[in-house]
Amino acid sequence: MGSWPKKGRVKKHLSIGEWVPLYIGKSKSVGSRINEHILKELTKTTFAMKLKARKNLYGTKLRVNSLKLEVENYDVIAPYLENLLRNKWNPIVGKQ
Repeated sequence: MGSWPKKGRVKKHLSIGEWVPLYIGKSKSVGSRINEHILKELTKTTFAMKLKARKNLYGTKLRVNSLKLEVENYDVIAPYLENLLRNKWNPIVGKQ
């Protein structure tokens, strides 16, 4: 994955004690995408975070939230919504 994590984004979250927004993404198959982010091996070529394979994260608790988006123009609306959420929550990982 490109950069892990984005240093500028991490600085914005130094005062947060309870949780840090790690990633915001979109997928029509959310369950499968979350499994990829958690279970993929480091050797696999994908943009998944591969969290379970990262020894420095052992024992870290993760919280997952999802938003069900049922709209006719998903391919237009989802990227726009993803961008709005990224700007609001400033996740520390991601391509954008």
